[in-house]
Amino acid sequence: MSSDIPSFDTSSINPSWKIGIVRSIWHGELTQRMMNDAEKILKEAGIKTIHLVDAPGAFEIPLLAQNLIATKEVDGVIALAVILEGETSHAEMIVQSTVQALMDLQLKTGVPVINELVHTNETCIAKQRSETVGSIGAKTLLHVLNQHAKIKE
Repeated sequence: MSSDIPSFDTSSINPSWKIGIVRSIWHGELTQRMMNDAEKILKEAGIKTIHLVDAPGAFEIPLLAQNLIATKEVDGVIALAVILEGETSHAEMIVQSTVQALMDLQLKTGVPVINELVHTNETCIAKQRSETVGSIGAKTLLHVLNQHAKIKE
């Protein structure tokens, strides 16, 4: 894992931003840690409204994120999942289609959707990555929202 984590610009946090976090319940111990870390960063930044949603799997995350955007009018979404490679190409298909759907969703709606899907064939790597991706996802979303605000000025 790289130690080159950038310095995120979170200088102008708007506490009224509404954030959604959608996590896959597969590998639940890891994704729960990711969600907890993301939520902690958001709360420390002063964000008051955080909607937490559990998806059955990674494949369902884009639909639930879309529903959050439409019904809760969130300003941004963080997608969290751990996808372990198996003996077939199933995981690869899930990753590719989910990532594409998340990109399409943010481009269609104009609402940032941060992709923090951990895809690996090693459980130990997934465990290691799960220790940082939740907080990185939250910081990334705050940075993007901050940049959105600056562009609109």
